[in-house]
Amino acid sequence: METIVFAVRSETGSRHETNEDAHLADAGLGLFAVCDGLGGHSAGEVASGLAARTLEEHVRTNQNCVEAYARDRQDAGRIEVLEMLEEAAQLASNRIFAMAQVEPEKRGMGTTLVGALLAGSQAFVVHVGDSRLYLLREGKIEQVTEDHNAYNDLVKRRGMSPEKVRARYRLNAITRSVGVQEYVEPDTLMLDLVDGDRLLLCTDGVARAFDDDAKELASLLSADVPERSSAALVKTARERGSVDDATAIVVEVRAAEERRSTRAARIVRARAILAKIPLFHRLEEREQLHILQLLQLVRTAAGQVVIEEGTPGDCLYIVLKGDFRLTRKGQPIRTLVPGEHVGEMALIRNRPRSATVTSATDGELLRLGRENLHTVLRKKHRMAVKILWAMARTLAARLEAAQEGLDALPLDDQDISGELGRPF
Repeated sequence: METIVFAVRSETGSRHETNEDAHLADAGLGLFAVCDGLGGHSAGEVASGLAARTLEEHVRTNQNCVEAYARDRQDAGRIEVLEMLEEAAQLASNRIFAMAQVEPEKRGMGTTLVGALLAGSQAFVVHVGDSRLYLLREGKIEQVTEDHNAYNDLVKRRGMSPEKVRARYRLNAITRSVGVQEYVEPDTLMLDLVDGDRLLLCTDGVARAFDDDAKELASLLSADVPERSSAALVKTARERGSVDDATAIVVEVRAAEERRSTRAARIVRARAILAKIPLFHRLEEREQLHILQLLQLVRTAAGQVVIEEGTPGDCLYIVLKGDFRLTRKGQPIRTLVPGEHVGEMALIRNRPRSATVTSATDGELLRLGRENLHTVLRKKHRMAVKILWAMARTLAARLEAAQEGLDALPLDDQDISGELGRPF
């Protein structure tokens, strides 16, 4: 059973008379969030507070779906929890926007939002704006969320050079916020957590102070207790010139002893393997997290058939543990070992499997379903381009290999009236 230890530190900056950051920390609910308000005349404070309250109310109202996922760990439950967090962000945006319409002095108010909902050994993340969530694991820091600001929009999405963007635009101008418009497009994802993981949720009054010093950020976040981490992060941000409101929530996950080593090793192994698969090795670490959240662990017994030749295929399997025999028409082809994968073309086409895969030993596989992948790709266009390009390269390589094999046959054995003669 996982337990949660956390600490919060929030200070008003010199720019405002009141702290326009809002935070939410409820270990019983497993919900943590920070919001950075936008707008003059205390409107930012109103927006951030309303967003935090709306998130808490919506999660509490829908706690049954969170409990169901923590109990059953079903893929449909994972999607339901993520959709529930999206709905919470949308509801907050609706409420803030509606309030601004009847109170003219609050027109244009809004807020950033980053929240983490812990359910069992997973954290469900919802994010809008440039407040951030970091993950610290075994001394290594990783920024999980991607800022919704002008720099990322122009450089990563539109392909402009960083130099040109820095010369012409306000880099930190946010491109998404909760409440400025009636509707908002939040990002969501799920993280697997292991014992000792620490999450940092912070507003830009903290985050910007460490943009060029991830090593120091990791060092401060590694303090012996979360209270010292949160206090040191805000204090150091002030020493480095931060004048904005500064809020930091540090959350530490402590897992049951018997689950620590095996679970941590499996997650590390899965990430390492995923990074080597041609379809995914060009993805950034943050993008790989989106793929990792889709993987389902499948345990197999010796002799169990995983894929049967001639049956429809709709998923990719990655070997995590054990050996798996690959056969075609009853004839052995080779043995799949940990780190290898099979069935990737089933992610893009609905064709019968061309071979049978049987577990030679007790083993573990990671399963990636076509529909789950397509759901993410419909929302993550930049990631979709990378994966589709990798698929095209894989298919081209296979066609080239097949053509070379055909060219090596005597002319009388070549059947040029078959598949290669058909139009695409």
